[in-house]
Amino acid sequence: MVQISKGAKILDAFMHPDKSLDEIWASQRKFNEHFRAVELMNTQDKEKATKDLCLEMISEIDELLRETNFKLHRKRGERITHSNLREEWIDIFKYWLSIGQVWGFSVDNFLSEYERKSAVCEQRYQQEMELDLVNHEKLVALDIDGVLADYPKSFQNFIKDETGVWVDIKSYDLYGEYGAVLGQDKVRELKHQYRESGQKQNIPLCPGANDLCDRIHQAGYNIVFLTSRPVKQYGRIFADTMTWLEKNGLKQPGDAIIFDEEKNYKATKEFPKLNFMVEDNLAFAGTIAKLGYKVYLIDRIYNQKTDLHPNIERITELEDINV
Repeated sequence: MVQISKGAKILDAFMHPDKSLDEIWASQRKFNEHFRAVELMNTQDKEKATKDLCLEMISEIDELLRETNFKLHRKRGERITHSNLREEWIDIFKYWLSIGQVWGFSVDNFLSEYERKSAVCEQRYQQEMELDLVNHEKLVALDIDGVLADYPKSFQNFIKDETGVWVDIKSYDLYGEYGAVLGQDKVRELKHQYRESGQKQNIPLCPGANDLCDRIHQAGYNIVFLTSRPVKQYGRIFADTMTWLEKNGLKQPGDAIIFDEEKNYKATKEFPKLNFMVEDNLAFAGTIAKLGYKVYLIDRIYNQKTDLHPNIERITELEDINV
């Protein structure tokens, strides 16, 4: 059996004591071969199989529900037949497992995603239910990409590895600049591959990123990490971002993370007492400065402008920020 921390232990307790998860996975796969040859299925076939399995699983969920006294308008206190509950519960699991096998997911995938999703749920719970940051007097917001993470350079390196093409960008419009060379469709496909690959776990740090976060924490501040990464389109981005922050020692338990295309507006709405922000995006910096917030703009080739709002201070290095 694959050995992966607490996820494996939880599943060991969940499964039959004489069977490993690998064996259960193989047993279900063998049974499923009576109905479909996964290795011969194209994407359309897999989509149809997923629809069918989901509908069948919904039916099993309804059957499990009917083993309980769930209707408010009916007499309660009827005896619960636990053996029936267990049977319906396992039926649901078998359909759920079959969906994963249709798409070629492995035991490793299951255990690693369990760990990743558990960490995401814990962060969301702490951030939304436990952390009282709304009235926090010592709170700062740090953009991730271009401030702490060496992006877009990491994506440029990815494109070079895949195509051999390097473009010295002059603006924040990567699709426009690379599209002129590779075509828009090719750049979109490369961006999709980049996000799917988990590369965001391994983006190099910008110079001074560790020192800045250390100084902020040592001064008694908490950090709101900001990013417009498309977490709604790519769910794994949340866990990839958390892994990156924690692996590089940037995040502490009392810090928050905001994912939103309008990240800065959301930050000021949820945490109105922010002391300052650090940005690399000129447009974001300008709109937030107009709301009365202090903004440090880290100098980048793509954000050159001279007539900055008075609340914006251009800096050349993160070390220039006074905490």
